[in-house]
Amino acid sequence: MQLITSHKGTDFDSLAAMVAASKLYPEATMVFSGRLNQNVKDFMSLYKDRIPIKRPNQLKAELEQGLVDRLIVVDTRIGNRLGELEKLAYKSKVELIIYDHHPALDEELTGDWELIEPVGAVTSLLCQQIEKQKVEITPFEATLFTLGIYEDTGGLMFSSTTSTDAAAVSFLLRNNANLSVVNQFIERPLSSTQQDLFTQLLNSLQVYELNGLEIDIYKAELDEYIGGIAYLTHKLDDLNQSDVLFTLVRLDNKILIVARSNVDTLDVSEIVTEYSGGGHRRAASAMVRDEELALSQLEEEIITMVEKKMQPLVLAKDIMSSPVKTIGPDKSMEKAEARMLCYGHSGLIVTENEDLVGVISRRDVDKVKQHDLMHAPVKGYMSRQVVTIKEDTTFKDIQQKMVEHDIGRLPVLNDNDELIGIVTRSDVLKVLYGEADYIKGQQNRYGRSMVDISKQVFNVKNILKKMQTEEFELLSEVGRIADNLDLNVYIVGGFVRDLILGVKNFDFDIVVEGDGIKFARKLAIELEGEVIDEHQEFGTACVATGLGFKLDVVSCRVEYYQYPGALPEVEASDLKQDLFRRDFTLNALAIQLNSKSFGKLIDFFGGKEDLDAGLIRILHNFSFIDDPTRIFRALRFVNRYDFELEEITKELMEHAIDQKVVKGVSLGRLSNELKLILKEEEETVIEILSDLEEFDLLKFFHPRLNWTDEQLKLACEIPWAESWIEELEIKEELTVWHLYLLFLIKNLSISEAKKLLTDLKLSSSIINKVKFIKEEAKDKLELLTESNIKASKVYNNLEFLSLEELVYLVIVSEDTEVKDWIEFYLLELRGIELQVTGKDIIELGYEPGPCFQKALQAVKTKKLNGELETYEAERNYLEEYLSCLEKEDN
Repeated sequence: MQLITSHKGTDFDSLAAMVAASKLYPEATMVFSGRLNQNVKDFMSLYKDRIPIKRPNQLKAELEQGLVDRLIVVDTRIGNRLGELEKLAYKSKVELIIYDHHPALDEELTGDWELIEPVGAVTSLLCQQIEKQKVEITPFEATLFTLGIYEDTGGLMFSSTTSTDAAAVSFLLRNNANLSVVNQFIERPLSSTQQDLFTQLLNSLQVYELNGLEIDIYKAELDEYIGGIAYLTHKLDDLNQSDVLFTLVRLDNKILIVARSNVDTLDVSEIVTEYSGGGHRRAASAMVRDEELALSQLEEEIITMVEKKMQPLVLAKDIMSSPVKTIGPDKSMEKAEARMLCYGHSGLIVTENEDLVGVISRRDVDKVKQHDLMHAPVKGYMSRQVVTIKEDTTFKDIQQKMVEHDIGRLPVLNDNDELIGIVTRSDVLKVLYGEADYIKGQQNRYGRSMVDISKQVFNVKNILKKMQTEEFELLSEVGRIADNLDLNVYIVGGFVRDLILGVKNFDFDIVVEGDGIKFARKLAIELEGEVIDEHQEFGTACVATGLGFKLDVVSCRVEYYQYPGALPEVEASDLKQDLFRRDFTLNALAIQLNSKSFGKLIDFFGGKEDLDAGLIRILHNFSFIDDPTRIFRALRFVNRYDFELEEITKELMEHAIDQKVVKGVSLGRLSNELKLILKEEEETVIEILSDLEEFDLLKFFHPRLNWTDEQLKLACEIPWAESWIEELEIKEELTVWHLYLLFLIKNLSISEAKKLLTDLKLSSSIINKVKFIKEEAKDKLELLTESNIKASKVYNNLEFLSLEELVYLVIVSEDTEVKDWIEFYLLELRGIELQVTGKDIIELGYEPGPCFQKALQAVKTKKLNGELETYEAERNYLEEYLSCLEKEDN
């Protein structure tokens, strides 16, 4: 077991360094060694779900049993600053790794590996390693790391700051660190003159309430210049925590305006540009050169402009999730845990008869589990003091309530006190850091995202126009029907992928943001077709149009899996979430069909770029665990398109195979995957089967199933055999995938092969072919190579064989006689028909009976051997044979 820790009295640098270390040592568990600074406490109350850090008492058993074999210490080298973990640092069996930036002291620890440099913040050293190792970080993590660096370097202004610190901040800003969040938690000391000015500004405070926002204005007049007014503005912001503030400072004939905004609803740069200033949405400044302009007049002008330029506030109703996932108070804690896992939630609202009665959290579940009481009802452990908010609660108030009450979810009530939604920490993070970070950073029902989420839009209408007219018109009509119903509709998946690749694909998978089944029924009416299949539980339907096309229609949905290989359970969602549930980026592309946006290719996950680069990339790290059949799909796409598996995707696939997740897939689903593989183009099939052998996947079908060089060599003859059949102009269609299957199971015994194919629910005709190659093929081959064999014997032995069985014999035999006889049989022998019939036998004076068949067979044997060429010859021999037969009977 590995642990990451820091000193007692954890500050932002040590907290950030611990999280940064966890990126370099992902198997390690972070542990607080003691108390936290107050500002860190406040930070953790809002972000604790994103920073999984334990206390030593939560690891009591592991510590007592001596299970820790590595200790990573950051931001200190002093043993007695590690609290309860001090003893670990001195154990010889525990590998000690140290990251620090403090000066050397006599009582310091010596690590087995150390990185110690005199930089401003230890987080900078860890960020340097993260960048070197190309470890991916989220915007939230980048923000936390910046916070750690800024705290210990005074925003890069302390004398201890080094270029390493500045380079680390540059790296973090490139990874979308949010400085407005950093500014909420940073402090640094003031000089005496700054303190005097700060007091003057503070005493001048004027507070305005505009549309629910607090606007603070501070004013001061100076006799001489004092630096750092922007920083003083930052300190004033820290002190009063208003939504927007302006500092107005006059010096001689100039007035300095410094503006800060803590909300998205006001861009302060738009205000200061009126005074020839500039800056950003959250921070801006201007210098007004007007000795007659009074500060009070400037204040009035600014407030007037703020009223005009202010945008609507973000309210609870704008960010809440609905409907709310709830659980009854009498349900077991075990069911509560299962529901949380299913939906990726860290807590649930408890309701009884639609009344809100409590909240149960993931931490409550963990505590109960330690005492083996998961069978107990939720009501025994839920929190009954539920903090709620209203629909019009502002985003700022939501944040304050979460910090004040140290809670991660706030139920939203309407004016009738009815539960209509919930705002969680994740919703707050989504507002602060954006949707991309929310999906990228969350450990949701799918897993951690393996892609950057950034919506890109391309116009592919011209490519669509290259389709057949009927198909193009069909998709256009689907869009027009959706327009009339005010629905957004898209074609997704394989069709889009192959359209870009220039490959024909008639799989029309239609996704609608709304009721898919209702839309399918409308399509059936408008397209003069019918709904031929519906699945209410999945929100899917299939429409057969009047022109013979099939449309698979589905509602936008998200999925979760009860266990690896299980069929998914679903619920409604939007397009982005629907695409995020899919297997690979190249299948997570959508083309909008609505008239105004027809031909707009929507790409959230870089699928088009991966298509262009020839890469197969999964969307999230649990993709192969949730649905192991994606492993087979990945190999199909790799070989079909001559693509490569993206490096991490390949690693995760190999891990899933090692974990034997394929064992959880039903044989029915495995059978479908096998048939899809065997039905690929000839060369592709051979390559996929070789990959199945390389990745040790065939064992999941049968322990002794393999793909040897011998089987490969035989399978490579199938394309030639198919061409040979075409050249012979044989009318029957050769079922090529049956041949690949026959070679695949070639090394199994007859009983093993029959059982496997029966378990895979393959048809009896395939099983009969297997029986043939195991029990009869050898005898047939020996017969066909006999010297002086007659054509009639060849015919009688091949008459009831399928085309696939005949081709099998040709491929496995190295004797050209086999091919020649089978070719002769296909072209000549099997087409030979008798001209005489039972009517001729009756005319010869015989009563119908068993002799008829025997006589006709004798005639056919002669004819097959080329001894009877005319009707007269057939009738004469028939009469002769019947006469002899009659004499034998007498």
